[in-house]
Amino acid sequence: MATIRILILTAKLNEFDGIADYARVKAHYLEKLGAEVSLYNLCDPVQCEMVERAIYEPNASPLNLSLEFEFNLFQQDHSIKWLEALLVQRAANVRLSIMLHELWYRTAGHALFAFVKSKIKRRLIDRFLKKVQPEYIFTNSRYNQLKLEHLGYSADVLPVYSNIRVSDFSKAKDAGRRWLNEQGLVTSDNTRIGLLFGGIDPKWKFKKTLQLLEEQAKRRDLELRFVYIGNDGASETLQRFSNQVSMFSSLINLGTRQEEAICYALAGADFGFCVTPVQFATRSGSLAAKIEAKLPILLGDPYQLADITGMFSDTPIDLFWDQTRIQAEGIPQCTMCGAGAHTDMRLKMVEQFLEKIQTIKSN
Repeated sequence: MATIRILILTAKLNEFDGIADYARVKAHYLEKLGAEVSLYNLCDPVQCEMVERAIYEPNASPLNLSLEFEFNLFQQDHSIKWLEALLVQRAANVRLSIMLHELWYRTAGHALFAFVKSKIKRRLIDRFLKKVQPEYIFTNSRYNQLKLEHLGYSADVLPVYSNIRVSDFSKAKDAGRRWLNEQGLVTSDNTRIGLLFGGIDPKWKFKKTLQLLEEQAKRRDLELRFVYIGNDGASETLQRFSNQVSMFSSLINLGTRQEEAICYALAGADFGFCVTPVQFATRSGSLAAKIEAKLPILLGDPYQLADITGMFSDTPIDLFWDQTRIQAEGIPQCTMCGAGAHTDMRLKMVEQFLEKIQTIKSN
């Protein structure tokens, strides 16, 4: 059987970009599965020329393009029309699959402006898909899938996997706690670390949840330390969170960190926050990493009436997603590479992707 050729196309390959990390992990696992993979940054003129030569070559062997599409990233350096022109002229032997990481959403801000912006974005994405006519469309949540179906497109859901690659979080627990201690975050045995990691959704609501959390910690004479790692340290939402944190707890912003440091933080934390709406949970790589580290996941204010009294015990409570709750919500229960008999969810997701694009080769 001939080796399948895949070109993964992204808007950027920055070190701290989630979609770029996703693409790199995808390329790694596709190679492990025997594919011939190349990864290209479409915002690099030299790499663009290489892509053009590859996809316009009519006599080459079958080629699969995998576009990691995020509208705003492409708009920063190119117009969507430029991307259309690049893909519309692809040779007959080239098959295109698109992973739609983001669609059109009503973001925070002025209601009328947000509404108009969302409508414009939807029209541009719709036109783009009609123009380039991909052989396969993927997205990362059921919510996105339904929005695409409403426009007449069929898409498969591939939940985002964690981009953090370590061997086994359970073995790193002590090392993670030591690392947190070295950062000055663990001051006593009564310190509890809550981790906020990755992009923070502007609509994340936490006021009542945080209030209940702090009340329970105070009753148990526990000190709460909330630790943020990521690019959104200056976001208005995180600032509001910081302003609400009481005198009995604190928020420490560690900013962007290398993968090793993130692994230590995940391994050493006591619980994590879900900082994205539940309907988008399967598109969050940072949430997948927290689940993979088997952290209890603290939800936002839609769940504020749930019983929080057991949060520092082994009793599962509604406010948290324990592993059973995670499975019930349909979110992949990620486990680490090499962790015994557990399935590596990255490999599983990439296998599903490969199976799908192989079916279109004979169409």
